[in-house]
Amino acid sequence: MNNSKNNDMDSNEGNKMPGGSNLRIYIIGVAVFIIGLSIGFGVGRSGRGVGTSGEPLKQSAAPTAISLANGDNYMLIKDQAAGSKVTVTDLKVQDNTWVAIYEDYNGKPRYIYGARLFAAGEQHGIDVKLIKPTVPSATYYAMFHVDNGDRAFDWQQDKVITDDAGKNLIFTFHTTSAPASGSI
Repeated sequence: MNNSKNNDMDSNEGNKMPGGSNLRIYIIGVAVFIIGLSIGFGVGRSGRGVGTSGEPLKQSAAPTAISLANGDNYMLIKDQAAGSKVTVTDLKVQDNTWVAIYEDYNGKPRYIYGARLFAAGEQHGIDVKLIKPTVPSATYYAMFHVDNGDRAFDWQQDKVITDDAGKNLIFTFHTTSAPASGSI
């Protein structure tokens, strides 16, 4: 994908939406498609997560991917082995942004296990090191916090990115069995 904001996916100038670009529509469309697949594969299987609106989502016990987009901010995170890091498959952020990993408490994010600052742009296959390791067969959340410029994570000062309805973007994932010894 081209990072240029001026490069639209559709060369037909008459199809552009006022005030927006076709690239943004494309990114949101891809995100909606992936979310739909994730929800569709999870119907009737065990597993539970929370979507951006706070309603429970059904997910499969097998590794799945949850991705969401808000404007030019995007994250893809998959179910993964428990351990001392969380791998973010794909990430695109408009500003210097922290990705914070939260534990689940009664279906909502609670304590932060770790956070990492990412420069504006796209990144792939990056790890967030944790101060407390995740445990097998548990639910966790990843959330964006825009850095306030001091390059020090502060969950109260670094604003959470929200969706168009003003709700926090929450990326849900699950842990599987612990990794083989020596790989933590």
